[in-house]
Amino acid sequence: MKVGPSTAEQSIEVSRESFSVASGTAISALPALLAFAKELSTKTKPGWFIPDQSTLKANITALQGVKGLGPFYSSSTMENYVWGIAENGRETLILNFMISVYNGVAFRYFLEKDEPCTTAPTTTTVAPTTTLPLACAAGGLCVVGETGPGGGRIFTASQAADGSSAYLEVAPADWAGASPSSSIVNGGIVVAPRSTGDGASALALGYRGGSKSDWRLPTADELKLVCTARNNTLVSDNGIFATAPTVSGLLTMTPKNGCLSTVTGGSETAEVRPVRLNVVSSSVRQAAVDYYAVNPTTTTSTSTTTTLAPVTTTTSTTTSTTSTTSTTTSTTSTTVRQTTSTARQTTTTTIALVPCTNLRDCAIGERGPGGGVIIRKSADTSGPKYLEMAPAGWSTAAGGDPLVGANDALKVAADYRGGGFSDWRLPSAYEIDFVCRFASGQLKSTVSSCVESTTRIDPNFGDGTGNRLASYYWYGVAPVSMQLDFASARHSRSYAPTARVRPVREWTFTTATTTSALPKRCDQGGVCSIGDVSPTGGLIIDFSARNGRATYTEIARADWYESIKPLNWSGPRTDPAFTKTAAVSNVSAYGSAKGNGWSLPTDRQMRAALLFFANNPTFGADCAVRISSSRLLTVAQGAFRMQSGSYWIAATNRTSKFDNFNFATGAAYYDVASNAQYNVRPFAEQPYTGGGNPTPAIWATPKCEVQTIPTTTTTTQLVSCAGRGPCRIGDIGPNKGVIIGIRRGATPGDITYTEMEVATRGDYDCQGTNALSSCLTGQYDDFERTRGLNGTFDDYPTIAELQTVAVSSKIKQMLKLRNSYYFSSTYRASITLLADVNADSLADLGRSLELEDSTLGVAVDMSNGRTKETQFAYFRGVNHWKCQYACIGR
Repeated sequence: MKVGPSTAEQSIEVSRESFSVASGTAISALPALLAFAKELSTKTKPGWFIPDQSTLKANITALQGVKGLGPFYSSSTMENYVWGIAENGRETLILNFMISVYNGVAFRYFLEKDEPCTTAPTTTTVAPTTTLPLACAAGGLCVVGETGPGGGRIFTASQAADGSSAYLEVAPADWAGASPSSSIVNGGIVVAPRSTGDGASALALGYRGGSKSDWRLPTADELKLVCTARNNTLVSDNGIFATAPTVSGLLTMTPKNGCLSTVTGGSETAEVRPVRLNVVSSSVRQAAVDYYAVNPTTTTSTSTTTTLAPVTTTTSTTTSTTSTTSTTTSTTSTTVRQTTSTARQTTTTTIALVPCTNLRDCAIGERGPGGGVIIRKSADTSGPKYLEMAPAGWSTAAGGDPLVGANDALKVAADYRGGGFSDWRLPSAYEIDFVCRFASGQLKSTVSSCVESTTRIDPNFGDGTGNRLASYYWYGVAPVSMQLDFASARHSRSYAPTARVRPVREWTFTTATTTSALPKRCDQGGVCSIGDVSPTGGLIIDFSARNGRATYTEIARADWYESIKPLNWSGPRTDPAFTKTAAVSNVSAYGSAKGNGWSLPTDRQMRAALLFFANNPTFGADCAVRISSSRLLTVAQGAFRMQSGSYWIAATNRTSKFDNFNFATGAAYYDVASNAQYNVRPFAEQPYTGGGNPTPAIWATPKCEVQTIPTTTTTTQLVSCAGRGPCRIGDIGPNKGVIIGIRRGATPGDITYTEMEVATRGDYDCQGTNALSSCLTGQYDDFERTRGLNGTFDDYPTIAELQTVAVSSKIKQMLKLRNSYYFSSTYRASITLLADVNADSLADLGRSLELEDSTLGVAVDMSNGRTKETQFAYFRGVNHWKCQYACIGR
């Protein structure tokens, strides 16, 4: 076998025998597997071993060429499991009930100069008539899923205008090897290293897999494609770094959290997974295309000759030679019918399909964007049209293409998602002939229909024997009833209760279609899921399907009003607050500008938005929501975040009523004040041709999904103090502080609240103070120096506000204040003139004058409300903000 991870001179041989176990656990089978290798070392030559995960992976293609598809054991473990490689080449943990199907093989390294390979008997070497194209790992064309030149996995393929091809190659999970920065788990498996954001880029740039020096961090788009791919190998619970050119710093993406990304700082830690672009020149690609044009990807030759002679009596002499060269001769007289027969001989050579990287001009037999084989090409008014057939091994069913009944055939084909596409289906009566012609090697024939094959069909079809009546396939539309046998070309109506399925898809290349082999995103008209940006620019937050029609609920961006606002508008750039009448008018104007379907949300749509933006909300028996925190949003989703205040909602039977939904509490309020102003955000229900099957918003309590959200009938807006509504002394404010002061302006509704910060630890008021005080690190010794230290809470409370707190033990306990003096906003500054009274002259006295500035803050004693001027006191900052909702009359 070809060498994997070993020195240049070494070769690897694989054991003739294989080892398997019938039952038990995967981990308990490993000692028997190791004993198998040890026994080989004793009976033959020393050095046999069971390959670990990386060695097995590096040699899997050569191993499968010798031992079949597998699957195979490795010697690598993780906790109570053993790693293996499945038939499709993907690494997988071996589950207990699957151990009987895994094969254990032993490897042995050797040097051919010391141990020349023996010539295998009956082996004939034929000089090649042409040069095979370069393999992907050697710098040739690649197929998604192959190992690239850098030892990583190929994930995407695209073609540039000059005809060159580019492939995104991702480093394997163990790319760091035994680097000190790697993490080691049970069994010695090396996984991707972790780093802070400050060192992630340098770590990726320093990787030299395949002796390549162009490894780097992936972009956010590249990592998203890898994370959501069908052959994804990013199985980490940790975030993975990606570059983000539009924001400061890096992004992290967590595969097990739906591949969501978030902006991260330089000191935060995540995994590093390098990528590189593997570029193949147009000349290399053309050489491969020219080769495959005259060399089929699978060639099967069969020869059988049988001649019957008259019955006669003859004497036959039989000579047999054993391995010890002893000869036995026997003479027998018998009457026989002479038969001269050359047994049916089948030679199969399989070469990887060349991918079509120029979708404008794919060739028959090339691999299409869905990962299948192009079996028909025709002209169309908008561009070339192709029929693509699913590749061999498309199904996980044992024995090749699955055997199913007529009722299941359509669904089995439609459920296939090769290349991420959802348009796979059962072949029509016209298309099944092309599948049959491919299976029997008749695609180049000028005959339009499939005829009976003179040789066996491709073993990847039917039951693998190629015999007549052993390869029946379903075709047609509902109700499915027709079958075609690829070996005999016989059509029949339900000849057998079950037949096989091979899906196809038809697609047309148009100028607007990207030349990438990747499926379209949702915003490009592709498959949509919850959390995607839609083709109309909204964020999809809910999904429903009625009568076969998919309908998505989407919301407009938070800055939706920017597109229709008047020139003199000076309000917020996010959701504006309007009366109900103005809200309906502005949403209607937005719908006219962006397209029909936009309106005020219903209470159910608002609840779906709440479910999307809240992190693990729960609902009580009364369907009231309990919100733990906001979920992490991607950069694309952040532009749609909802505010914590109240929003207008509407219902078909309450068009003239005044109802709103408070996003901070999840409650709906009905019959509120008609002149009140609340936030506005347009919602829409839209059907999309992209299809998809996202999970709809689900209520934790089943009845809440169909029940109207619990309502409160009121005559005023009942927005909480935390939502910037009316507050009382002692309420929790929007910044999670405690309200300690209320000041009313000259006009009705002009109310300013003073909100004091709550201590987060016992010594919170001791920060940055003098070492001479009684605090652990001292009290504040400079009144002015305290200003601005606490961010949001960067101002001083008044004397009156501190005295209000001092007389309330409840508020002091909420704030966790000490029974000691705290600075107020009142202070006294003084200037003292100092002079040297012993000066000899007036001039000396003038030169010795000194000015001393001193500032004394007025502090309030929290134990009794008394005040005093002092240089030493504690400080607790406050924040001032104005009431925004239903403030009149409060």
